[in-house]
Amino acid sequence: MLSSNSFTMIPAAVRSALGAAAPVARPAVARFAARSAHRALSVTSTRFDAAASPAPKPPQLKRFWRAVSLKESENGYNVLLDGRAVKTPKGTPLTVPAAHRHMAYMVSGEWESQDKLIKPYSLPLTSLVVRAQDDMTDPEVRADATDKLMKFLDTDATCYHSDHPECLVALQQQHWDPLVDWVRMTFGVELQTTTSLLAPKQPAATKAVLRAHIDKYTPHQMACFEKAVLASKSFVIGLALVEGRLSGQQASEAARVEVMSQIARFGEVEDAHDVDREDMQRQMAAIAVGVATSA
Repeated sequence: MLSSNSFTMIPAAVRSALGAAAPVARPAVARFAARSAHRALSVTSTRFDAAASPAPKPPQLKRFWRAVSLKESENGYNVLLDGRAVKTPKGTPLTVPAAHRHMAYMVSGEWESQDKLIKPYSLPLTSLVVRAQDDMTDPEVRADATDKLMKFLDTDATCYHSDHPECLVALQQQHWDPLVDWVRMTFGVELQTTTSLLAPKQPAATKAVLRAHIDKYTPHQMACFEKAVLASKSFVIGLALVEGRLSGQQASEAARVEVMSQIARFGEVEDAHDVDREDMQRQMAAIAVGVATSA
C-alpha cells in the first residue's frame, strides 16, 4: 500500500513538463470556481407570478473519508478512500496506468486535499483518468471525439496572424510561429496560415497525416489531447503539449496570446484576467502531468 503523502515527490521529468505551473487550486482559481458556481445557481427559469421561488441548489458532495491510499493492481494503481476503491461513473475502479506512477500519487493527492466539500474543479487529474477509462476505450465515443477535434484544425488560432498591433505581432511570432514550423517539420505536412479573416482550410493530406497520428494515442493520451485542445481552442497547441514540445506553462502562454496582448495595451482586469490565467495554467499543468511517464 502506498501513502498519498508520497505524491509530493514529483520526478524531474514531471517538473520539466509542468514548467512554472502546477495543477493545484490557487486563490484566483478558487475565485473562478466560486464565481462560476454563483452564476450557475443564479440562473432560474423565467416566471411571472409573484409566488415564483428560486430553483433549488444542487446537492453538494461532502467529504466522507478519512484516509487516502494507493493500491498497486494488475493494470496500474487504484485510489482508495478508507480502503475502498474510487469508482468511475461506469462503476469500475479508477485505475491510473502503471506507466504514470507519479500521476497516481498526484491523483491521490487531489482527493487528500479535499476539505469539507468536494470541489470538482480541484480534481483535474482525476477527470482525465475517468475520461480515458470510461470513454476513450469505446471506439464509437473515441471516433466522435476525434471528428470534433479535427475541426479545430481549420480554425486554429496559431494559423490566424495579425499584422497589428505590434505587441500582438511580437507575441504571435514568439509563441505561435515556432509551433507552426514544428508541426510542418515533425509531421512533414503543409500547414496554411493567414492574415485575413477567411479561414485557411487545411489540406486533406495534412488532416489525414495528423489524424493517423492521434489515432495511435493510448486512451490516456487521447483524453489529455482532447482536454488540451478544448482548453486552448487549438489543435496545434494541444498536439505540442501532448508530444512534449511545450511545457504546461508554455502551452498556457501560447493559448493566451491575444489576451496577453490586450493586457499589455490596456492593463489587467482584476478577478477576470488573473482568474482566467490561473485556470488555464491549472488545466495545462494537469495535462502535462498526465502525459509525462514515470522513469
